[in-house]
Amino acid sequence: MNDFNFRPIRQRDSRAFFDLVQANAPHLERYFPITLDACKSRISAARHLRLKIRQRNQREGWAFLLDYIPESRPVGYFVIKNLDWNVPKAELAYFVDKPFNSKGLGTYGVGEMIHFSFTELNLHKLYLYADEKNLGSCRIAEKNNFKLEGRLRDDFRTGQGDLITSNYYGLLREDWEIAKMHA
Repeated sequence: MNDFNFRPIRQRDSRAFFDLVQANAPHLERYFPITLDACKSRISAARHLRLKIRQRNQREGWAFLLDYIPESRPVGYFVIKNLDWNVPKAELAYFVDKPFNSKGLGTYGVGEMIHFSFTELNLHKLYLYADEKNLGSCRIAEKNNFKLEGRLRDDFRTGQGDLITSNYYGLLREDWEIAKMHA
């Protein structure tokens, strides 16, 4: 992953972030309808990034970009959200620019979020949802040692209005630490 840099999102990323979202609009309409709706213009994308930075400052969420260094542009968006500090746990969400799919970048970025979540935030559990038909996203979870904890029927409404069945994956910090020892 020498050609890539995983880093926190910054306000000056709004133009590049807008371009990334728009280039992937058909995919985001299905799985990231809120992000797509929040980034209809460069101005609204800048507003969305201000929200993400405010969430980070208030310890309510973290957003990261994965930059492709040779082209000086982001090719992945990774989010830690829905934090529950009582457990403590959080949900992970992500997408990778379509031309960069199936190159291990989703697996890499999720791995970076896991490391950050368990070492910097001291979370106990991470979870994510994946459309049961989105085999790539399911593989990303499994490659990062998440366990399938359940199948939630008609649990998510896509941007097109379809109800889909989601696989619910969970990862405990202790399982991550054991997997690291055996890697």
